Amino acid sequence: MKFAPTIYTDDCEVSMLFMGEPYFIRFEIEYDDAMPVRCHMLDFCLTKQSLDEIKWPNLPHKRLWYVKWGGYPIFIQNEVNPISDDGRPYMYLCTVNNEWGDSGNCNIFILVRKGELGYEVEDVYMEYSCC
Repeated sequence: MKFAPTIYTDDCEVSMLFMGEPYFIRFEIEYDDAMPVRCHMLDFCLTKQSLDEIKWPNLPHKRLWYVKWGGYPIFIQNEVNPISDDGRPYMYLCTVNNEWGDSGNCNIFILVRKGELGYEVEDVYMEYSCC
């Protein structure tokens, strides 16, 4: 048995394992008056990197602004478990600790389907809250 690493980055992109394969993932968060309102998936694709070639970032997680990829969501207020209209669960992707509001963060969930070229993102759900 192996454990996938929890990865910390200082931006909204990463090369990481997703469903056992290396993916390049990049998104951006849209803000309205400093409050996060929407998440846009910009890239979600298989990479040509082998697992040995992926450089796992090694940032300290005790920073004011960071993205935590993998592991589990960090909920500040209420937990959510989004599902699609047809009952498929969204998968947790990352938590963006951006200190919006009063020490707030955003948990990003994705709904995926298997396509010809790997997994494709059908929808993105962003849960955000602060103290």
